[in-house]
Amino acid sequence: MRELHRILAPGGILEIRVPHFTSANTYADPTHERAFSIKTLSFFSKGDKRDYYFDFAFTALEECRITFPKGYGYVIEQLVNISRRMQVHYESSLLRIFPAVNVYVRLRK
Repeated sequence: MRELHRILAPGGILEIRVPHFTSANTYADPTHERAFSIKTLSFFSKGDKRDYYFDFAFTALEECRITFPKGYGYVIEQLVNISRRMQVHYESSLLRIFPAVNVYVRLRK
């Protein structure tokens, strides 16, 4: 992340799509070394209370969405991504019923 921040132009946008920790693909694909939650990449933004871990920070976390598989996913995705509070609620209670696919994040330098 430090290198991506370094090479990104000022004001530039970094878009990341990573496997959500409830996704079956997280564990089926041997190239996936980590699983992510909606909070994982917020560590790298200035608004996060834990930004003291790194010597760099993106100025804003512009978007954070949880994506779901086709089928039931469209309705669930709309509900879960209404607000950050709903995303947190999903990850703390509904995740076993409706597993997600990815976390999509957009960070601005």
